[in-house]
Amino acid sequence: MGRLIYLDWLRVLATFAVVAIHATAGYVSNLLPGQEISWHIGNFFESLTRWAVPGFVMISGALLLNDKRELSFQEFFKKRTSKVFIPFIGWSFLFYLYGVYAGYFPTSIIEGIKLFINNGITYHFWFLYDYRLVFNYAIDKNISRSCTKTSYSILSHSMDLCFIYYKANKLLYWNGVYN
Repeated sequence: MGRLIYLDWLRVLATFAVVAIHATAGYVSNLLPGQEISWHIGNFFESLTRWAVPGFVMISGALLLNDKRELSFQEFFKKRTSKVFIPFIGWSFLFYLYGVYAGYFPTSIIEGIKLFINNGITYHFWFLYDYRLVFNYAIDKNISRSCTKTSYSILSHSMDLCFIYYKANKLLYWNGVYN
């Protein structure tokens, strides 16, 4: 696969958009009397740039689906785990330690695990808590592989897994496991 220059430029744009989101957050989160115009301007620019994180996710998906290398699922997950999951766990742990130090979180390991599972440590990782994202990456890679091989059996099994996941997701939500 050759380099897709338009995706590089889209990443650059998304990076500036993320910076703009953070730069405008202070204006949008604090509406003080007499500062309504600042709030409206901040809200305009924050709204204009909210596409950035979903944009990064879509860029990743486009590159993942366009990857023609034959990887086993073990290789696929090993590669993704080292790039995403391990840093996610590490940074969450550091944020938790800081929160304990600052008095925001209890020192209980059980409470820390509960906070981690329910995205209570830091809101900055909100997109990693969308379990559908991780599942869709695996399924999309499987569908992509099946389409290149025109193996309808693999495609059919992938769609079955999607249905099972959807039902399990609803069941967990209805039973209050996560919100």
